[in-house]
Amino acid sequence: MKCINCGNELEENAKFCPACGTAVVEAEPPKENIEPEKPSEEKPAEEKAVNKCKNCGAALEDGAKFCPVCGATTVPQVVVCQNCGTKIEPGIKFCPSCGTPAPMGPNPSSAPGTGPAPFAPLPNIGPQQQGASAKQTFEKISKTPDTTSEYETDDIELFKRISIVAYLGLLVLIPILCFPKSRFTRFHSNQGLILLIVEAIFYLIFGAINLLVAAIGGVFGIILMILVGLITLAGSVVVIYLIVTGIINAAKGRARELPLLGKFRILKY
Repeated sequence: MKCINCGNELEENAKFCPACGTAVVEAEPPKENIEPEKPSEEKPAEEKAVNKCKNCGAALEDGAKFCPVCGATTVPQVVVCQNCGTKIEPGIKFCPSCGTPAPMGPNPSSAPGTGPAPFAPLPNIGPQQQGASAKQTFEKISKTPDTTSEYETDDIELFKRISIVAYLGLLVLIPILCFPKSRFTRFHSNQGLILLIVEAIFYLIFGAINLLVAAIGGVFGIILMILVGLITLAGSVVVIYLIVTGIINAAKGRARELPLLGKFRILKY
């Protein structure tokens, strides 16, 4: 080992050079070029997959069966054929087993874990629709068979005026007794006679009911009397309508049956 100052040979374990007195410093072994360890970059935690509503895109909590925003169900629903019960894949318009058209929407009762479907709003039926429905019902009842073509034109023209009398209560006996050979008159006399019998039975029954109700008395009796009166009034309106209809048909020379009563026959014609 040599002195770093004068180059004199030094003994082992000498701490100073005997020639120049320079302190002996042992050379430290060169340090290896070790790069400092870089702190490991922490990878960002993977974001949790967020369930979203397929209808509105709102975030859903784990296990949620319905969207809190729009109320759509999150449970996959199965469409089932209404004819044979085969499961139908989404987008298929016809059952692959029987060919029945697939339902427009999923079958809630077949989806596992789902309850009954929410109630659909009832259609808003306005006064115009109600009026149209009542009109259709009235026209259906009023549309009765017309057999005018089965009668002779001369018979119709000669006896259509006297046939009007057939709808005037007991006066129906006039065309029945005086014109027995006129088929057109017999047709209307038959309807007038049936109408007279029905009218008499109706008023006799409700007249007896009115007498019984009047005997009851009290508040209950008054309520029953009002109810019977309303029914009697409604029946009277129907009878008047049938009388007017029969008179119009006879005056116009039409052999058209009355609603409800025209199918019955008492007189032959």
